[in-house]
Order: sequence, then C-alpha cells, then structure tokens
Amino acid sequence: MPYCSVEEAWGEDFIENTNKFKKIVPEKSYDSETDKSMDYSDNNLYNSDDSEVFEHSDKYKKTKKTRKKTKNYSRTYNRLDEHSGPLTRLPKKNRIVIEDRENVKNNKEMYINYIINENKQLKKMINNLRNSSEQDSIFDVALFICAGVFIIFFLDILTNNIRKF
Repeated sequence: MPYCSVEEAWGEDFIENTNKFKKIVPEKSYDSETDKSMDYSDNNLYNSDDSEVFEHSDKYKKTKKTRKKTKNYSRTYNRLDEHSGPLTRLPKKNRIVIEDRENVKNNKEMYINYIINENKQLKKMINNLRNSSEQDSIFDVALFICAGVFIIFFLDILTNNIRKF
C-alpha cells in the first residue's frame, strides 16, 4: 500500500496555516470554558449599606436527594413455607430428633451386618472372575469385532439409501 507525505495529503501550506482546527465536541457535552459554575461562595460582594450580597447560610446549601426504596414484591408475594422459615431452612418433615439410644445401636449393628454380607458377595464375584478361562476373553474380543463390522455395514447401507433420495 503506497503512502504519501503530509504535504501531499494536506497541501503545501499545512504547516504555515494560521487557521487552527476547532475542537470537535458533541452537542450536549460539558465545556468548562463556556459553562461557569453558579457558586459564588468565594466572592465577597457588598451592598451600599456594607452588608453581604450573598449570604453564606445553611439554607442555601444543596441537599442530597434520597431515592425512595421500592419493595421487592417477588420476595414477599406468596412466599413458600420452606423459604420463610427459620435460619436453618430445613423443611419440617426433615427435622428428626433422635431420642431412642437403643434404636441407634440396632441401626449400627444392622448396617455392619449389611456391609459384611456385601463384602462376601463381592469376594464371590472376584473369585468367579479370577477363575474364568482365557476362552471367555477371546470370545469377548471376537464378539466386539463382529459387532463393529455389523455397525459399519449398517451405516454404509444407510448412507447409500440416503444418497438415492
């Protein structure tokens, strides 16, 4: 892409131009030179009777405007019991107080017996898998390969039929 010099682009009198470009400012922007503040707190102007023209009292100071807070009706309208309850936020049906200590011991014993039975079943399954012959693993590989070939042929038939339409 060819480039040109500043003089070629803007003319020979670009450097010697006395007319400066104006600053580009949006229409509704604030310009500090044209808009002067109406705060006369630093000026001390006096009337003919030596009283100050501008009184420095509190009644002329600007007050900060406060916004009214609107209620968030989505949090207060038809609130559910689970959401307006105590700090724990647990539903009433899940609050169970255990008072019977003997029942807790029975539950622990039942749980221990359940775990022991489950461990016995797992040991049986592990022994069955260890005792399986190598023919089972060869059969599994052959079945896997046959299933893959079948799927490939099936997809090939589908794509050929779709191309015909």
